Amino acid sequence: MKALITTQDGQVKTLNGKAYVMSNGQQVPLQQGDFVAQGSEVFVDNDAQIELLLSDGSSLGSEAEVPQEALQSADSATDSEIAQLQALIAAGEDPTASLPDTAAGGAQGNEGTSGFVSLARSGAETLAASGYDSAGVEADAITLQDGLSQNTFELTQVAPSTVTLLAPTQVNEGGSITYTAVVDNAPLESDLVLTLSNGATIVIPVGQTSGSVTVDAPSDDVYLDSEVLNVGVTESQGGNYENLDLGNSVDTQVNDTIDTTTVTLTAPAEVNEGGQITYTATVNNAPETDLVLTLSNGASITIAAGQTSGTVTVDAPTDDVYQDGETLTVNVTGAQGGNYENLDLGNSVDTQVNDTIDTTTVTLTAPAEVNEGGQITYTATVNNAPETDLVLTLSNGASITIAAGQTEGTVTVDAPTDDVYQDGEILTVGITDAQGGNYEDLNLGNSVDTQVNDTIDTTAVTLTAPAEVNEGGQITYTATVNNAPETDLVLTLSNGASITIAAGQTSGTVTVDAPSDDVFVDAETLTVGIDSAQGGNFENLDTSDTASTLVNDTTDTVFAQISVDKTSVAEGGEITYTVTLVDANGNPVTLPSGASVTLALDWSGTASAADVDNLPPSVTITGDSQQSFTVNTINDGVYENSENLSVVISGVTDVDNSLEQLEIGSNNSADTTILDAQDAPVVGIVADQSSVTEGETAAFTVSIDQVADEDVVVNFTYSGVAEDGSDFTGVASVTIPAGSTSVPLDISTINDGIYEGAEDFTVTIDSVSGADASIGANNSADTTILDAQDAPVVGIVAEQSSVTEGETAAFTVSIDQVAAGYQHH
Repeated sequence: MKALITTQDGQVKTLNGKAYVMSNGQQVPLQQGDFVAQGSEVFVDNDAQIELLLSDGSSLGSEAEVPQEALQSADSATDSEIAQLQALIAAGEDPTASLPDTAAGGAQGNEGTSGFVSLARSGAETLAASGYDSAGVEADAITLQDGLSQNTFELTQVAPSTVTLLAPTQVNEGGSITYTAVVDNAPLESDLVLTLSNGATIVIPVGQTSGSVTVDAPSDDVYLDSEVLNVGVTESQGGNYENLDLGNSVDTQVNDTIDTTTVTLTAPAEVNEGGQITYTATVNNAPETDLVLTLSNGASITIAAGQTSGTVTVDAPTDDVYQDGETLTVNVTGAQGGNYENLDLGNSVDTQVNDTIDTTTVTLTAPAEVNEGGQITYTATVNNAPETDLVLTLSNGASITIAAGQTEGTVTVDAPTDDVYQDGEILTVGITDAQGGNYEDLNLGNSVDTQVNDTIDTTAVTLTAPAEVNEGGQITYTATVNNAPETDLVLTLSNGASITIAAGQTSGTVTVDAPSDDVFVDAETLTVGIDSAQGGNFENLDTSDTASTLVNDTTDTVFAQISVDKTSVAEGGEITYTVTLVDANGNPVTLPSGASVTLALDWSGTASAADVDNLPPSVTITGDSQQSFTVNTINDGVYENSENLSVVISGVTDVDNSLEQLEIGSNNSADTTILDAQDAPVVGIVADQSSVTEGETAAFTVSIDQVADEDVVVNFTYSGVAEDGSDFTGVASVTIPAGSTSVPLDISTINDGIYEGAEDFTVTIDSVSGADASIGANNSADTTILDAQDAPVVGIVAEQSSVTEGETAAFTVSIDQVAAGYQHH
């Protein structure tokens, strides 16, 4: 900022930028047209230009600022120039023509924050930087320090104030740093605001000599990054300093604190042999440089700078045929790069290597045939040699051992010897068990057949049975062989039964039921033979023998019975009866084809011929165990109440004599109730008129809603104003005859000759009997009895035409007839 002092009164003519004048210790901004008094101190921003119109009419403006170094060097040069100027002026010469052009004089700069300003006055000359006027000056010599003419500005050289910046010499990362600025002269008129090179600001209030600001040190991280922070003051605002030295910068050592980053190693829990395993390493803080991790299996994983994970894929153990599943444990053994303060290599991971199942197959071979009494050699071959001895057990009990590292082994066994048993046969031998070899999976492979050539010898079966047995009894068959079987011999008989002769035994038996004790005439002879034989291991077995037994007939009774499909049926419905033949145990007996049994039937009950359409006198069973027939009931439209229909088996006839004995059974009858299709009749009453005159008959009709098959008696009660016996003569009951639907009820009314007014009465059905009848909703009827007399007329007459005062005047009031409840006066 430029500092100026005026020597004349003046006015701001032009102003580009900011300029201030000091007034009462305060900076007052100048504007174009403002008055500036003589002796005022004016401050002009470095990049501003001001022009003042002075009181003598001349014009002055700011041109440049001179750094203090140049000012100091210029002082001596100026003194020399002053001496030359004085000499020229004293000699009467023009100094401007004899000396160099001072407008192009000494160097200028802006290294400081204040200096002095050379002002030019408008006129014929431009003032030199020395500030001396080249005209109108006395001949006396003038130096820089001498007083100036009243038409110039005084040049002022200001001594600088200095800022000293303080800070701690070291701090831990993540901590804080307090910067303190101290000035040797307290700011005046406004706070001094200092901007630091780290962007922070310090404010030194007016009148104070220090201020501070606290900033965060670099954050605490996991990387190796200790450093020295260098901070200085880069800019200042306020304080009203003429010259301010921003002073020193300060260094603070930021110490690195140790934070741990952890490596987490993961891998699949299991993998099949021959597959691949991918290991993944993850860090909770991304490395600043590539991090290379060495695994215990020799592989390495690289986590690129800025990333948090990396992987490597390795081959699992190879696939083979042996049992060798295992667990692989891998961990991180070393690390390079990443720039971490501290790196925890973390956990190990386990991966189960599953044994994949590869099959080794055993192939068994033997000769195609051998004579009985010879030998058979069995050879077992594997397509992968066992790791340990492989012992194979054959289905014949022999065993073959294939030594470790070999692919085959053999065993020799005797063929069956010559005897009566079936050993001219095919021997099938397979492998039933295996031990050793350490195979993942061993296929025991094929079986082999060897034909044993044999000679044929015959064994005969003898079959015996009892000569006779009663029907319903039992028959025991015995089979005997002349050579005991080697295995159980099972003989199937022609009747479906079977006899087993146990291995090593010579006979066996079976007991079967003789034909059941039935009801038919059927004595017979049973002949049984052998249909087939299983087991025994005979070379040849003769099963041609048979055995015969006579089955004697016994007498059994057949019973005839009858049943009905329903115990009740509505009029118009069907009734189905079934007659059945059963034995003593109640089991149905089916007649032989063409044979017949006839059953005679007797019918009874309250139902009459008018209630059913047909009642058969008999029914015949032919070639079966039962026969059904239907009886149709008739809906006659008349309520009759329920009626019973019964049937009884009265006799039985064995038409063809096919049964041993035939009788009537205990279930020889059946009963059914025929329910009336009509509901029970309902009785009601209605009045034939709404009113009658005394002495007339009040007519009512008593009805039933349907024809009944018997009389219905209806009983009545009476109520109302009119009274039974005095106003009318009630009837106690009426009878509706069977076949009728209504009867009249006539009630005679009584003319008593007394006016009573209209009187009503109600006839109510009190009860009904017969035909299951009931009282309906119309159970009462009303009628009014009108009086035969007109209403009476009342009159009055005087008994005299006049009376003397004090006498009684007599009158007679009369009615023209007797009225009920009144007396005539």
